[in-house]
Amino acid sequence: MRRLYTASIVIGLLAAVILQSCIYYPRNYYVYQPHNVPMLRDSGEVALDVGATCNYEANFYWPFTVPEHESYGFNIDAAYSPIKNFGIMGGYNFYNDHRDNSITAHNGELAVGYYQPFGTYWVFDVYGGDRFTFQKHLFDNGNQGSARVQMHNIFVQPSIGFSYAPVDLVYGVRIGYAYYNSIDHNITHEKEAEAINWLVKNRGHLMGEYSLTLRAGYKDIKAQLQLSHGFKLGQTYENMPQLNSFTVSLGLHFCFGRTYP
Repeated sequence: MRRLYTASIVIGLLAAVILQSCIYYPRNYYVYQPHNVPMLRDSGEVALDVGATCNYEANFYWPFTVPEHESYGFNIDAAYSPIKNFGIMGGYNFYNDHRDNSITAHNGELAVGYYQPFGTYWVFDVYGGDRFTFQKHLFDNGNQGSARVQMHNIFVQPSIGFSYAPVDLVYGVRIGYAYYNSIDHNITHEKEAEAINWLVKNRGHLMGEYSLTLRAGYKDIKAQLQLSHGFKLGQTYENMPQLNSFTVSLGLHFCFGRTYP
């Protein structure tokens, strides 16, 4: 069993480091949602996260750039373990990019998974589910058209964390297949129209994200800070902007029914 945990850690770290070179986005049609990493330990536990999110755009490769504020939002996530080693989780996130080419997105997700405490303070879990997104895009404040996009992202999310009464530290990786099942637009901007028409013809994309979550407080209530970033695998439309965005989420984590060692 220890070999399984070690292998999971190694695979996750390799995915995060090696696959970063594939970070490309079709504008912002792929919208982040903070990771739900509940770190359940036993049956009957309930975890709840409430927080605010900010997205920043920056170049993590040479030449480096200073992060620029891109968007804001809020999220609420919950998880419950009805029986030992089995968890159910779900969440909602609102996203708003307030620039001239604005984006409003509503994201939700549902997932089920397996968790296993090991050692004294460590927990490994893996969840699989669906993240669904409804987006509205305005170009030049609507003067050059708009777009409405719906997407499903079938994902698997392994994570490993250190969980103690005053502090939690969790690292997670999410690999998903994003499929744009509905795209409706009247864009007149030439390059943006060309880009979204490419997306209409290439609706399925293998995507990845990774996150680092820190919680600090006392037992049932902790402050939570999460940093997350993403990468795209497979084909990419060459004229689409490379938006190397990362997400910062700050909020509160509540856990009910947990007994700490």
